[in-house]
Amino acid sequence: MISSEVVFANQIRFEASVQSPLPGEAVQGVVQVMGTTDIRNFEAYELSFAFQGDPTESWFLLVESNEAVERDLLGEWDTTTLTDGDYVLRLIVRLSGDDPQEIRIEGLRVRNYTPIESSTPAPTLPADPGATATITLSPLPPTVTPLAVNPIEFSREEILGSFMSGLLIAAVSLGSVGLYVLTRRSLRDE
Repeated sequence: MISSEVVFANQIRFEASVQSPLPGEAVQGVVQVMGTTDIRNFEAYELSFAFQGDPTESWFLLVESNEAVERDLLGEWDTTTLTDGDYVLRLIVRLSGDDPQEIRIEGLRVRNYTPIESSTPAPTLPADPGATATITLSPLPPTVTPLAVNPIEFSREEILGSFMSGLLIAAVSLGSVGLYVLTRRSLRDE
């Protein structure tokens, strides 16, 4: 009898894959893109991103490598410099003697500066296979996750205090200039 480990070791993989992030997922910060490029006739891969729905299809390169990866880090995507919105990741695996494979992860929602929308969880199946599953639909819309308190936020009193200080400094400066001009005039007239 052949063990399952031996059979797996002798199998040849034909398809590249991306395990995470998943299509439609909300992401923020530095995103680790995990996947597999270790397939038959592998030469190199490139990982890039674009704005979802961009008619020009302008792709921004994240990583280019000739090292095969198996269920590991393909690259990191720093989303902190991007505006919030929907994006697409693209993995292209170049193969020797064959057409390249392209995988697109669509609908990635970058949410660094806006709340991440939460969704209603999917129904769970009963543990007993003979039992009937009941699905209850929730009429509640997705809820908004509140943002953290902004540490640079100014209070009304701080703004008013700064305004009054500026007004006082301007008045003293203008008064000094006026006094100087009057003094010069009086000295000329003598």
